[in-house]
Amino acid sequence: MILESLRHIPKDKNRWVHLSELGFFGAPDSTTKNLIKSLLPDIAEIDAGLAMSIYCHCAAVEILGVEKSKKCLKEGDCLAFCPGSFGGSVWLTDQAKFALVPFKNKNTYILIDLRNGVEKIPSPQRLAFRNVNLMDILFDERNGEIIEKKSNSHLGMMCGVLVGHMRRMLRLAEGYAGSRIQGGRKISQWSELKRILADLKMKMYVAEELLSGSQISSLFFLQSQIGAFASDCLQVFGGAGYIKDFEIERLFREAHYLSSILGNPIVNRLEWYDGLVKV
Repeated sequence: MILESLRHIPKDKNRWVHLSELGFFGAPDSTTKNLIKSLLPDIAEIDAGLAMSIYCHCAAVEILGVEKSKKCLKEGDCLAFCPGSFGGSVWLTDQAKFALVPFKNKNTYILIDLRNGVEKIPSPQRLAFRNVNLMDILFDERNGEIIEKKSNSHLGMMCGVLVGHMRRMLRLAEGYAGSRIQGGRKISQWSELKRILADLKMKMYVAEELLSGSQISSLFFLQSQIGAFASDCLQVFGGAGYIKDFEIERLFREAHYLSSILGNPIVNRLEWYDGLVKV
């Protein structure tokens, strides 16, 4: 049972799965979230990446058993969770060593070993209706027909996730600047911050326009721009000095989650002082 498997999850959320290398990022259902929170009360906030990584580990434990899963999924290994029925949407990274794929009933999973390639992969339909030796299935990453079809189906989702985070960060930055002005409080370097906000709005407009065009070019643009976008949003808060009792923690989580998706640090200029944040 998934519930029983959760009891064996290490407290360190990065021990089993590197979030930056997960193959899929999406919000888990409320039932999964509630189970995780009840069993791991010390984790206050369950973001999508953490919950999905825990869910991946649960499925591996459920399939292989605790001891065998520890042996197969050593520290430092990463896991790609493939949502939907087998043959549906799958997003695999080059770093992924294993993939968990549910069958159509979504109660049975197979663990695919990605560490080696095979000359020919069985079709999803044939694979789904035969008995499977979990660790003997090899996924050929060189098979362009299957990989390209599956990954392209997820490009739009990835772009939408990134743009959604950009939109929320911009809204938080604008809201903070507006509340400072309405409250009659001064913001240092206000003219510079107005320029930053105008630039952020333009980047947001370009990102949203790209969503209606080529998904591949959209993803490349967003990946190249998102770090600077997050940093500029954080500068809006930093221009007012130290921040307390506002949305800075939410903004930090948005930027940190984007960092985990893209696999590069974009919030390394944050310093923490007794609950206060300085950019």
